[in-house]
Amino acid sequence: MFTYQIPIIAGNVVKTWKGNAKDSQDAIETAKAWALTLPIGSDFKIGTITQSAYEPTNKELFDHLCNLLLGEKIPLDIYTILEGDLLGSEVIIPANYRITKTLIRKLIKHKNNFEIDPSPIRNRMRDIFAGKF
Repeated sequence: MFTYQIPIIAGNVVKTWKGNAKDSQDAIETAKAWALTLPIGSDFKIGTITQSAYEPTNKELFDHLCNLLLGEKIPLDIYTILEGDLLGSEVIIPANYRITKTLIRKLIKHKNNFEIDPSPIRNRMRDIFAGKF
């Protein structure tokens, strides 16, 4: 899934549709349907489409991480790396500690610099943070 920005041009008015879609054709169809609801009339054209990688929201991350981790005990420390050095790391979730919603929120806060030893749970967490649900 990708995030698209599609400008809708009608005379001197430019409105931009931004949303997530499977492919560009799906995004264009959705943007056209959206444009018809605007007070610009039905005489419009589509501008240059911009595509970027899908970035999941914190709510989506929270929901998927809750499904994966809530109430579980992981036998590995999850820690954050400070300044690229393991010596300056802080444990976010200690090993064998029951994971709560508060700890999941703390993990999301450090989503770009957390580390966990190689394991299947690490792979699944990285997939969730990358938007691969």
